[in-house]
Amino acid sequence: MNTALLIIGVIVLLVVAAAIAEAYLRGQRYKPLSSVQPQNVARRALGQDATTTSILQDMLADRQRLKSAQSQKETRQ
Repeated sequence: MNTALLIIGVIVLLVVAAAIAEAYLRGQRYKPLSSVQPQNVARRALGQDATTTSILQDMLADRQRLKSAQSQKETRQ
């Protein structure tokens, strides 16, 4: 009985240690929102600032282009 409790205790301790390690590693990968830059934004001319609406318009145009490319691919098959 005592050995079974010891084995169960070690298993629980390992599970808790794994959860703590995972939480620690996830916390180390965190990037503040202010440091994240959008990736799929069209390049702007020097001195031209991208606004939120222009970024949104670029994303919508890109989505339309991908959707039309997908529909053309499906019609060829």
